[in-house]
Amino acid sequence: MRTYSVKLAEEVYERDQWCIICGRGHNLTIAHVKNKGMGGTKRKDTADNLVCLCLECHDKMDNGIFNREYRQRCEDYLKEKYDQS
Repeated sequence: MRTYSVKLAEEVYERDQWCIICGRGHNLTIAHVKNKGMGGTKRKDTADNLVCLCLECHDKMDNGIFNREYRQRCEDYLKEKYDQS
């Protein structure tokens, strides 16, 4: 179930433009990097917790054997985009 606004989704699509894991530019979805069950409650629906992933990478991050690796790659990507230190 989508919990973010259309405006926020557009912002994330504009920022990423393709799957940040594999580089595909089709079948894109918006993924929460830290979902509610992983401590993402406070910043769940913010651009610094959302990324574009293709359907396949999104499924692998949520359910696959690469979920930790994919989630870490997403966290590193967002850190690079938003950490100004």
